[in-house]
Amino acid sequence: MSQALLLAIWLWPLALATVAHRPGLHWAPAAGALPALIGLLLLPGEVPTLEIPAMLLGAAVGLDALGRGFLAFSGPLWLITGLFIGDRARRGDQGGRLRTLFLLAMSGNLMLILAADGPSFYVGFALMGLAAYGLVVDGGGEARRRAARLYLAWTIVGEVLIFSGLVLVAQRSGGDLGLAALAAGTAESSLAFAAFLAGFGIKAGLFGLHMWLPVTYGQAPSAAAAILASAMIKAGLLGWLRFLPLGGEPLPVWGDTLAALGLAAVAGASLVGLTQRLPGAILGYSSLAKMGILVLGLGLILREPALAPAGTLALTLFAAHHALVKGGLFLGIGLGHHLPPASARRPWIWLGLALLALAIADAPFSSGALAKQALAPLVVASGWPWLKPALALATLGTALLMARLAWVVWQAQEDPSRADAPTRPCTACAWAWVALIVTVIAFPFVLGGRTAPAGTPWPLVLGAALAAAVALVARRRPEWTGRLVGLIPPGDLLHLARVLEPLGGRLVSGWSRLWERADRYGRERLAALAARRTGWPADPDRLADAWPLIGALWLGCLGLLGVLLALA
Repeated sequence: MSQALLLAIWLWPLALATVAHRPGLHWAPAAGALPALIGLLLLPGEVPTLEIPAMLLGAAVGLDALGRGFLAFSGPLWLITGLFIGDRARRGDQGGRLRTLFLLAMSGNLMLILAADGPSFYVGFALMGLAAYGLVVDGGGEARRRAARLYLAWTIVGEVLIFSGLVLVAQRSGGDLGLAALAAGTAESSLAFAAFLAGFGIKAGLFGLHMWLPVTYGQAPSAAAAILASAMIKAGLLGWLRFLPLGGEPLPVWGDTLAALGLAAVAGASLVGLTQRLPGAILGYSSLAKMGILVLGLGLILREPALAPAGTLALTLFAAHHALVKGGLFLGIGLGHHLPPASARRPWIWLGLALLALAIADAPFSSGALAKQALAPLVVASGWPWLKPALALATLGTALLMARLAWVVWQAQEDPSRADAPTRPCTACAWAWVALIVTVIAFPFVLGGRTAPAGTPWPLVLGAALAAAVALVARRRPEWTGRLVGLIPPGDLLHLARVLEPLGGRLVSGWSRLWERADRYGRERLAALAARRTGWPADPDRLADAWPLIGALWLGCLGLLGVLLALA
């Protein structure tokens, strides 16, 4: 029974995807997540690994403590977002395609959570990433299509890196592709470690590989952005926890590198996010800052492997908090856009958004305060006395980002042209969103005991005071703050690449000319040598007519390949 339910968790949405294109199946996206919720209630704490020899190279799925933690927040988010996707598909011209792609992405995400071997994880990761392209591009103009292409390009690069890491580790482990063997093999290969770090880092928004994220979040529909920012971005973190050698030998170089990248993301994303115009881009940079904290925690675990058990639990708790809150923010903004400006429901939307914003800003007695408290042992064990004040400043940056988000959303509600009003209100979506908010409110009391942690209130208070001061200045001197808004477009480093594009073009052009000259010189020398030895034509442009020479070169390449394979 448990094994059948384990298979149904990821096979049921895959089966629904085959029929979701039919008219009238608006319930299919939400129904795809039902086995995941049932599994959370009925499956025991850990389900033994189920071998599937006929699939891939011999797939294996199971449910351990880490997988259950990720399934606990991913399953409900897929269900709630599925209601929004079903409503959007009902109103769209390509509703069947949208439902199908959503279910494929859901199946891939749930598959990687349950995967007990590398190939199964990779297939689920690739299916999720590629199917999400259709969710991003749905119903948009040129800006959204450009963002979707950027997302797809980075996704493919990440999957190639992960596949390369799998091949490198499999070569060292003798073909054993279980998760334990992969983690052990990664510890022995710096190249595989780097491949997994970068491949999963693209999905997780690792600093330097994050350029696609704010662009995509800023342009994607609210429901698609919600699932990207909640369940999907955490797949990168799960990949790190599964594939990297946590709890083994200390890796201080990698640990310090990740800690530096995490702190850079926290500081840089908070500053750049304050200059954004789109709510999705602001939330994207907020996600980068929060993922920077997770990257920092991962680096601290690599420095001190003894922290792996407690650190993994803390990172999972932080990921659950961020996924629930960030998904709720995107869905709440989408609900607000679908309401007329004078709707009586709008104040309730604002109240819900305010509660979620307080949670993401680590307000006292919130899920953010609990998640931050869970990371405290890692901070203390780091031995860096400045780290705790730095994280407090990160909380201040998040509070300012939420204030900026409130200002942008408030201005957007006055523009009826930006609202995509449905033919009738989605009551099920509204109630599902309310249930998500209740879950976020209850989160610290259920997991933290009877009393939720109070946290540190001063960053939130200072952030509110600074936001009020900036708002006052903006009213009296709008030209001062107007210079900062839009100063750095979404994608930041992509804009820097465009600035350097003329220089890059000259470098590429110069290299091309140099290569053409070297190629011409080499072909002329080869043609002259062939003319002296064999009497073949001396014209380098007619050298391709010398079929015996080409055949000899081809056979030589085949022979060299055979020697390399024999030595391997």
